[in-house]
Amino acid sequence: MEQNYYQLLEINKTSTDADIKRAYFRIIKKYPVDQYPEEFKTIRIAYDTLRNSQTRKEYDAKMLHGDLVEQLKNEAMNAYTNDEFEDAKRLFKEVLTIVPTLTETRNYYALSFLFTEEYHQALQHFKMVVHEEPENTTYQLNYGRALEKCGKEEEAIRLYKKMYIMEPDNMDPLFQLIDLYLNRNETFNALKTLDQAISSQSKSGGFHAFYYLLKRIKVSVRIRNKVELMKSLDLCRDLLLKHESEQGNMMGDLTDLGLDLYKRKLYGYAKPIFEFVQKENSEPNEKFDSLVSETILRANVYDEFDLLERDERVIDYVKHVFILYLHGGDFTEDEFDRYTENAYDNLHDSSVYNAEETLKSIKRVLIKYPNLFQEREKVLHNFMETCKHSIQCHDEFEILKNDSHVCHPVKRLVAYYLIYFDSEDEKREMFASIKDDFMDETDRSLKRSIDRLESRYPALYGLNEDFFRDFQ
Repeated sequence: MEQNYYQLLEINKTSTDADIKRAYFRIIKKYPVDQYPEEFKTIRIAYDTLRNSQTRKEYDAKMLHGDLVEQLKNEAMNAYTNDEFEDAKRLFKEVLTIVPTLTETRNYYALSFLFTEEYHQALQHFKMVVHEEPENTTYQLNYGRALEKCGKEEEAIRLYKKMYIMEPDNMDPLFQLIDLYLNRNETFNALKTLDQAISSQSKSGGFHAFYYLLKRIKVSVRIRNKVELMKSLDLCRDLLLKHESEQGNMMGDLTDLGLDLYKRKLYGYAKPIFEFVQKENSEPNEKFDSLVSETILRANVYDEFDLLERDERVIDYVKHVFILYLHGGDFTEDEFDRYTENAYDNLHDSSVYNAEETLKSIKRVLIKYPNLFQEREKVLHNFMETCKHSIQCHDEFEILKNDSHVCHPVKRLVAYYLIYFDSEDEKREMFASIKDDFMDETDRSLKRSIDRLESRYPALYGLNEDFFRDFQ
């Protein structure tokens, strides 16, 4: 039997889809599958190839150009798959130069422009693709993405709405519309559109509504709204009552979502999802119960940190200690060590030179964020002691300044320990000046001054106790 598909079906290249279908049914009557299995198989392949517009174009191209087009297409898809989009564009263009009617190839050509952020070129080719195959949902969605990237968001919204109205069971246009609303910070429109879809699906009595609810939960997490998250879970509970047979599917999807949030350290949002699954599952699961308990503990800490980050009454140097502790896994080991040393140095300097403000911040963490404080309790207690010592030093220094029994060089030396210097040069210059003052003072006066410093101003004496003792 001749392998040319057109000859096989006894049609020509101008035959319509209806012509192809009639020819197929006419031919298979001559070659029943039980008597001519191989012939029937070949006829079926020919029919399947020619009745699909895309595969028919590819077949026509192969007949005309041999394997060249197929080879170029394979090379182009290879480059596209490996994110080599410049090569992909060049190769797709070669294919389209030979056979401009290959819609699928043009779609990938447009996608390559999208990935190289050449949005207007992508839009131009997606428009051609949609015009060629207006019923193809994938091409329509790609066209919508290009509209968004070109700033034609209102046009994209109209497209997604039209697609959803035409195919209400197709979730992709609706979800793309929701994401567009969220990108525009139109949270109300996003939730309203989802709720309308959920209501519509619930009335039809199908379980399809759950997938809209799952999207609603993801939206609630994205906008960081736990009230909406709990509302979504309540709707899941209502739906489960109507579809008890689907409990396994629902619990599995919710568990997967909770685990994803757990991995992203969004414990405060994973917690209510895990608790929902735990409550609805009738059989105990020790491993899962342990995960829920751990999530609850972490949620308490991370929820407090979310509040701490927005708390303007806590200085940044205190917050940085918790950022490193909670998100240390995001850094390499060298980065973590470097950032930790820098954070502790900054907090130490703040405890010494901005002691009152730093102490207030640490005490506020202790009172307002107890779970968080407990995680770094030892470190923060050490810095609290540094703050208290620094405050005592400054209080003592205010008295020392007017103490006539302590000579001026000793007062200057104490001030030197208390002052923050902007540069090492400035520090060396002041110390040299203090040394000159010491040379002008009598030994008796210096000895009496340091003795009084030790007895009346213990915190100041402790700034450099070894030095003062040797000096005495």
